[in-house]
Amino acid sequence: MWSFIFIFSFVVLFMIILTSLANNGRRLNPKMSEVLIILALITFVFFIGTRFNVGRDFASYWKDYYAFSNKDYGLGTRFQLEYANYGILYICHAFDWSPQSYFVITSILTGGLFYSLYRNCVELLPYAIFIFFFCGPYTFAINGIRQTLAIICLYHALLSYKSDGTYSIGHFIIWILIGILFHTSTIAFLPLVFLFKPKFLFFFTPSILICIVIVGFVCGFIGIGNLISFESLMGVESSYIKYFTDSRFDNSSFSIGLGAIGTLIFNIYPLLFTNKVAKRFPNSKIFYVLFAVGVSINYIFAMNMLINRMGLFLVYTSIFVYPYLLSTLKSKKNFIYWFSVIMMSSWFVFLFFYTISDFWINQTDLNPTVFGIPCF
Repeated sequence: MWSFIFIFSFVVLFMIILTSLANNGRRLNPKMSEVLIILALITFVFFIGTRFNVGRDFASYWKDYYAFSNKDYGLGTRFQLEYANYGILYICHAFDWSPQSYFVITSILTGGLFYSLYRNCVELLPYAIFIFFFCGPYTFAINGIRQTLAIICLYHALLSYKSDGTYSIGHFIIWILIGILFHTSTIAFLPLVFLFKPKFLFFFTPSILICIVIVGFVCGFIGIGNLISFESLMGVESSYIKYFTDSRFDNSSFSIGLGAIGTLIFNIYPLLFTNKVAKRFPNSKIFYVLFAVGVSINYIFAMNMLINRMGLFLVYTSIFVYPYLLSTLKSKKNFIYWFSVIMMSSWFVFLFFYTISDFWINQTDLNPTVFGIPCF
């Protein structure tokens, strides 16, 4: 476990340093900045793509690979609309690559799409890398590969909203369609196009956003979400019913402890600066609104795995919310910036390593990479 912690920390720090240097030197030497970002991207892909037996869904992706080999994985299955995932498996088999090739290809796509989110705002990238690896998206990305790609596609769609208040419906729809090719659930977020209204976004003041989160927290604590029987709703595919009865989510509500209180505080903290951030990044408001709504949904339905995973589409806007905040505070160069950096980094690093240490104890056969594994 300690070797993984060292390697993980070194890799993340290395990428943060590279992207920070790229940001600082992008005006003096644009080409060198691009080289540094590409090097950081290669590191990202190499680290995630070479993992072995990491993540709860690792075995299921291997199963998909061999099901494809046996022609049991067709377009008539529950993946019938996820042509992108089908295409990746097809390529792996066409070139007779090993199952590991699937993880390499998807890590290239994940890394490329993630880094391109910040192509027009490189100053956010160092913060975004930290949040991605320490604040949840990374641990989900090594499990829900297809959904992670779909989530990033959704964020590309949201970036169609420009700082001058205009937006491209075509750009939004194209990225939603690409997301659907990886994970059909992306279609549920097509109505978000109606959020691209300055008057509508103006309604969501910091106070309202904070209230949304607190109400969600209270409702989740008393178990309001469990009063709704989703499994009885029409249209829920049978293959997803297992998510409603998952033994890991069999409590009626979540308990309040240090982790819950600390997380609530850091969920609310960036919302306090919503208006200040919007002055510097006018197109940031939509990410803050979705973040608050997503956090609230996941509090209310904390014990419902399906709704919880859908909520991650919104919650992981954190890769924009926190970077926008820190970049805005940094421009002021005041005490609040350093206070925020120290408190956030300390909390997120502590929570991440505490979580994986508990996971590691129950997963003794966990191997960080394919290196040293005889079959490779």
